Amino acid sequence: MADAPSRRPSILATIMRIESGGRNIPQAIDDINMRRGTPAQGYFQIINPTWSEFGGDKTGSRSAIDAPYPVQLQVAQNIPVARWGPNTQAALRAAGYEPQPGETLGQMLTRYGEDPTATKPEDLGGSTVAAAAPTLLAGLLGASTPAPATSIDGAKRDKEKEEEAAYASLTKEGMKLMAAEEPAATPPVQPASAGGLLQASAPVPLPDFTKPAPSLPDFLEMLMQQRLQRRA
Repeated sequence: MADAPSRRPSILATIMRIESGGRNIPQAIDDINMRRGTPAQGYFQIINPTWSEFGGDKTGSRSAIDAPYPVQLQVAQNIPVARWGPNTQAALRAAGYEPQPGETLGQMLTRYGEDPTATKPEDLGGSTVAAAAPTLLAGLLGASTPAPATSIDGAKRDKEKEEEAAYASLTKEGMKLMAAEEPAATPPVQPASAGGLLQASAPVPLPDFTKPAPSLPDFLEMLMQQRLQRRA
């Protein structure tokens, strides 16, 4: 037998007890909605297509679980009661409520004279307070407590000085190796004279063409003399 009106749970409490236990949670069971990639969410377990169809897309929340409880309740009242599953339908009938064909949750609440604001998730052990985001420890991600700019600049300057010193040392060693392998330096070439001719470091004297050239020896005469000396 159905509970007396004064003792039976409210319509909203009955639905939330079956659907979410009064908690703002994602779907926990594997069913056709889960397999389609549209799992139910929130206090009333509303899938995303249904959320958008009945006004959820106008609330600024993309899905039920992202919206606070009053917003979820507002959208839920636009949804036909028949959209909830057979377990919820059976629980409503067991509590003494008989959904009508095509009747929305809001219409059913009005028909039974139920105040939507009289039921809270806390009545079922749930909560309407959004969970606080976890606080990251300082320095966990490196960006929580940025280092002072002066420390960063000083470290940068020290690193640049180290790199410059290392480069200078490598350059010095390289110059030594190059000097050891280079051949002896050639005498520097004297700069061009006013006449445009290059001069060597020690000028070479030019021959005196005014004097007669020395005569060359007569090799035939020398050969004849040698033959005569052999005959004697």
